[in-house]
Amino acid sequence: MKKTLFLIALLSLICQGALVAEVLKITEVKIALVVDPARSSSYCILLQANIPPLPAETFSDGMAQTLNIDHAVIKLTGTVVQLPLDPPYLEAILLTSSWNPANVSWDITNRVDERYRSSDVFLLSAKGPTEFRLDVTELVRGWIVAGMANNGLALRNLPDNLPSLLNSSVVTFDPAAMKVALLIYYTYNPK
Repeated sequence: MKKTLFLIALLSLICQGALVAEVLKITEVKIALVVDPARSSSYCILLQANIPPLPAETFSDGMAQTLNIDHAVIKLTGTVVQLPLDPPYLEAILLTSSWNPANVSWDITNRVDERYRSSDVFLLSAKGPTEFRLDVTELVRGWIVAGMANNGLALRNLPDNLPSLLNSSVVTFDPAAMKVALLIYYTYNPK
């Protein structure tokens, strides 16, 4: 009910010209797969999107405008090899160090900001190519609103007691063939 009322209020403001709603789709993304040296079947996916500037936070006359990151989703394709008995989990977390796909090591997965994270559960229904969507709103807000450096994000497994998505016996990802998109839904008041 609250979500419906929020959407109605948002649409009302947009119709009155008070807010502008836009979607930014970024498909140029730096990608690396890093294998866990302790468990060769487990890995981490590193992604970094080059986010262009969104509407400025202040006008030329110094008046503040509001910029709100309403929702952000990362979409990526992988191949489901085996259907696990329980739905697998995946975590996205903000990286605090820059990296290069040509020489990145597992150590990068420990250089993260625990304040900016998200996790999702995936219900896999069939083997073969699959598109995964992960809500990364808090991470994108960290870059754009909180001013954190955009070093990308790490998609990694949640603790060992939960079924893992990033295991080569469950899902495989091919960086060369992977389709990745970051969708940022935002609103702002243009004055």
